[in-house]
Amino acid sequence: MLLDVSVPVLNTLIVEGRLIFDPDSQKKITLGAHHIMVQNGGYLEIGTPNKPLLYDVEITLHGKKTDKQFMGFGNKVIYVQNSKIDIHGKKRDHTWTYLKKTVNAKDKSFELDKAVDWKVGETVVIASSSYNIEEAEQKKITAITGNVFTVDSEFKYKHYSAYEKYDDTIIPMLTEVALLSRNIVIKGADEDSIGTNYGGHMMLMGR
Repeated sequence: MLLDVSVPVLNTLIVEGRLIFDPDSQKKITLGAHHIMVQNGGYLEIGTPNKPLLYDVEITLHGKKTDKQFMGFGNKVIYVQNSKIDIHGKKRDHTWTYLKKTVNAKDKSFELDKAVDWKVGETVVIASSSYNIEEAEQKKITAITGNVFTVDSEFKYKHYSAYEKYDDTIIPMLTEVALLSRNIVIKGADEDSIGTNYGGHMMLMGR
């Protein structure tokens, strides 16, 4: 079966044959479900290595912890057993790299150590450079000049990034920056995920 249109929220989607997202679509396709079950030799294709999808796909998993649970894999799930799933989206030029220099609290931009293909409107995360992992910060890109990226709000924390020399040894103490945006997104529904710590999940099993 070729999927070339968006689908409203389903309770359970069972794939025991072939479900293929249209490889030639020019528009965004959305699919919502409480359970997506690929089983008994089924095949779910969302792009292939030879023909990755270039348009946007958003699969949203719905459900609360108190909703019906299937034994062995729960709910709010993509469950694959004795079957195959292919997911291949647009290839990106570097999905992560390092800060070229330190970002200080209240800065609204950062500079990367290399050229990337990241775009205005996409979301990035800057890792914590302290012992506190909560100091990682997620930002949206609002402008780009060379390797300098302006973001939508000030940084709350310092993100140290530099080379340090100890005797004859140079140690890179660099902070990572990663691109979060992808054209294929699988997520838990905002209304029953944010604030509940109960997101969607995938479970892939053999025979």
